[in-house]
Amino acid sequence: MVINSDSNRILNIDLSIVIVSWNVCQLLKQCLESTYEQTNGLTIEIIVVDNDSQDETKHMLSTKFPDVKVIANEKNLGFATANNQGLELSRGRYVALLNPDTVILSNALGKMVAYLESEAEVGVVGAKLLFPNGETQGGSAGFHPDFKTMFNYASFLSFLFPNRFRAIWLSRRAMKDSPVEVGWVSGACMVLRRHILEEVGLLNPSFFMYIEDIEWCARIGQQGWQIMFLGDVKIVHYSKASSYQQKSGFISKNLIMGFNFLYSEQYSRLAVVLLHLLGVISFSSRAAVYQLATTLKMGVDENNKMALTMWHCAIYSFNFVRRYIKDGPDREE
Repeated sequence: MVINSDSNRILNIDLSIVIVSWNVCQLLKQCLESTYEQTNGLTIEIIVVDNDSQDETKHMLSTKFPDVKVIANEKNLGFATANNQGLELSRGRYVALLNPDTVILSNALGKMVAYLESEAEVGVVGAKLLFPNGETQGGSAGFHPDFKTMFNYASFLSFLFPNRFRAIWLSRRAMKDSPVEVGWVSGACMVLRRHILEEVGLLNPSFFMYIEDIEWCARIGQQGWQIMFLGDVKIVHYSKASSYQQKSGFISKNLIMGFNFLYSEQYSRLAVVLLHLLGVISFSSRAAVYQLATTLKMGVDENNKMALTMWHCAIYSFNFVRRYIKDGPDREE
């Protein structure tokens, strides 16, 4: 696996932007238009990795955006593997991962690069993700999943006291306009230094979709780099536009499988069981909250989707608990 180094660059490119797309032609078009319109003062290259879209994506790219480099896969390789394809082709001093269902606002990518230019100890930066109606999303950044962050999330301590108790997901109430050091930022929009790819490697292809950004940021942090959430840098994120095309439970299944892989790489079987039990509590309690909001006619469609996703997360977490208990303890323990 070869990553383009400084000596291999043909052009003086400031930022390489890698976008993985699957059946979101119109959203991708909007994303590309906003990226070109709202990225100022940088020489950029855009690499779109298409995971075998069955819509008009390929035709749209060839006719509307001839300067975009396109990798056309013959099947859906997943988010991590497809991003790695783009990263291997990239040539910029900085590289960005950007979801196709995003809209760049107010030179967001330029601001992220400028922050990295001014802060030598920072390796990765992420932006605040907004819903199309302007409300802040909750999945922009967070802290590494362990017993402490899982408990704070399950107990709602991170919701009640967001500035005192860290959780897996950074509470919207803790998202300040000033930079906040975090454990990870969302792969929907992140920018990092090119040489981090050589230091840390690419995304882990064992993750098909979800949690790969958390694991990658953990490896980057272990090398001593700071990871910063920039609350004053904002983009619109339509959120899960590709995932919602899949069968019910697709998001939850891949999310919990990602957590399970992450846990299994770090903890004993008993610890993994306990973390999944905390997950059952966390997701089922939040499903109940979303269900209540639906009953009260508050954002019915979105809360219905979230309630169903949370219930599925709780079920998949519980299934992992059952599986680990059935298989028995590790022999090393």
